[in-house]
Amino acid sequence: MDTPNLASLLTEVDRLRAQILSGAAPIAARWQGWIEAPGFAPSAENFAQYLALRQHDIRPLQWRLMQAGLSSLGRAESRVLPTLEATRALLAAAQGAPYQPPAPDGFFAGEARIAARAECVMLNKGPHIFEVIAALDRLMGRMAEHQAKKTPQLRELRSWAG
Repeated sequence: MDTPNLASLLTEVDRLRAQILSGAAPIAARWQGWIEAPGFAPSAENFAQYLALRQHDIRPLQWRLMQAGLSSLGRAESRVLPTLEATRALLAAAQGAPYQPPAPDGFFAGEARIAARAECVMLNKGPHIFEVIAALDRLMGRMAEHQAKKTPQLRELRSWAG
């Protein structure tokens, strides 16, 4: 395997970033109107970017990045663009540009959103607990209404209210 050329790696990362942005836009556009909670929009945007990333075989790029001692772009699921931008910042700095890494709060925003929602899924704490309980209550009510229309095959569904 040849020694990686940092300038060509930077060009390739820039090209991949542009392809992800253009590929994610139509994916995210199909979801317009489906995302009711404004707090879910950044996660949906990142998921569209992840789907666009997975449309590319990035293994050769990953190998060259690892050989250069940089990120292999692995584990980028929750931060597709910040990972590419961090890798790009290192490649540009290695060529003399000022080093400008992504902000830590932006880089780890995906984990923070997941952690906030994970707490409410556990139903024991978190800022969204009342939202989740109300949603589950509505779901159980709808399921009970649906079951009432059918010949019972399973035991009766019960929620904590009734």
